[in-house]
Amino acid sequence: MVVAVSNQVDYKAMLCQKYNAMFEDRTAGLDRLDYVMAVLGPETKSILLRHEACYVLGQMKDKRAVPLLTRILNDENEHEITRHEAAEALGAIGDDGAMMCLCQYTSSESVPLKETCELGVDRLQNTQVDSGDFNTIDPVALEKGSVQATESDIETLLVKLLDPVTPLTEKYKCLFGLRTITDSDHKPSIKAIIALGRALRDENTSALLRHEIGFVIGQLAFGVCASLIPTCIESLKQSVCDSSEHCMVRHEAAIALGSIAGKNETIEEFLIKYTQLPIDEANQDEAIVIESCVVASESLRYWRNHSC
Repeated sequence: MVVAVSNQVDYKAMLCQKYNAMFEDRTAGLDRLDYVMAVLGPETKSILLRHEACYVLGQMKDKRAVPLLTRILNDENEHEITRHEAAEALGAIGDDGAMMCLCQYTSSESVPLKETCELGVDRLQNTQVDSGDFNTIDPVALEKGSVQATESDIETLLVKLLDPVTPLTEKYKCLFGLRTITDSDHKPSIKAIIALGRALRDENTSALLRHEIGFVIGQLAFGVCASLIPTCIESLKQSVCDSSEHCMVRHEAAIALGSIAGKNETIEEFLIKYTQLPIDEANQDEAIVIESCVVASESLRYWRNHSC
């Protein structure tokens, strides 16, 4: 497990165990739903775990989770990142009964929450097609074949993605268009991954969108050698280090770094630096980043045996 300062070892090891267990439960069947829901009990202080529990519940698509997710969304004592993920999960589950609750927050003062609920409402109103290639339910409704693209489309999609006048839903479709691009061997395009690194660096209109860019980079870069995408890695590091950036973006950037294979000492050293920091519950945003680096560091260690 993760090696950290002595008074943090047990906690951080337990964090990784719980985090990994939830994602295993996502594919274990409905009999594990109660376990994931229990993570959202009052005894769980980790915002990262609470946020990920909401995500996993959305991916499980079990309508029995709707009342709990609705309560989390309505609870102003929950951290913004947890409420955002509860809203996204309600959209992913696709229960029309969540429409009223999502609509309530489309005028929220929290911009990430407002945007998440807008996307959720749009998803409930449109045909929902899941993204089979990546085994995830995306926050926008996508028709089959609607975002298929090739490497020749990268620059066009990137320009539209970064254009401040492009509606958020369309930006998401550009993002997922970039995700579909493969090379001649039908593997994720290195050029597309590098373009997404540029997008993460240059996008300045929506923290919600930047966090999704980080998530998609993690999906595409899983198992990719760090030496092939150095500029993308630099963008991820910059996001993690930027204390002015929203914690949801920094979190996804850290997790994406943990997805990249290869014996890359600079990534490992970068993540370990954060794992050794003490977690201050009074600074919740920074705690989310530190915990994300703990999980990412463990993930990197696990997958490094698959290096190229």
